[in-house]
Amino acid sequence: MNDTKIAIREAFFMSMKSCKSKDDTIYQMLEAGATFSEVPKLYNEFMIEAGLKLSSEDKNIVLDECLTSGLLDTEDGFKKAIKEVVNRIIGCNEKQASYYIRTWCRKNDVECYRKTTGPGSRNPFVKRFYLALIENPGMTKEELELIISELEPEQQINPLRWFSQHNNVRIMVNNVLYKLQGE
Repeated sequence: MNDTKIAIREAFFMSMKSCKSKDDTIYQMLEAGATFSEVPKLYNEFMIEAGLKLSSEDKNIVLDECLTSGLLDTEDGFKKAIKEVVNRIIGCNEKQASYYIRTWCRKNDVECYRKTTGPGSRNPFVKRFYLALIENPGMTKEELELIISELEPEQQINPLRWFSQHNNVRIMVNNVLYKLQGE
């Protein structure tokens, strides 16, 4: 280890010992001679050395230990795995654990729980609009506005927000209809 890296390492550990923020620690490392491009790699290396973060290899070992015996294709099994990963991987939150588990499942060809969204769209407008467009491919702008106005007030928000997109779909279907009728 050269003198500059030793100085950067000492700056990192002094900053950590003083409970400084990540930004302050990085600033201290820069002042000790680290370049901007070196900082992320050295920061991670020193975090691992300090026991504040797991290396990628160690993280993969922990994931293998946590996930090989569990049932990850059920909601309960998935939630249990999340808790175990959060408890075993330093600084890991539930969102990260979920990402790690899904990545591990893809890599190991293991079925993974997916929350079902239920049938159809969350807003009844989309299905209603497409069905009406199939029934009446020559729909006018006023007829589209009428379909939206027939919705409950809280269900009108998205259709009105995306009105130009829905109207463009209507115009496209109108143009296809007119082209087909012209042949």
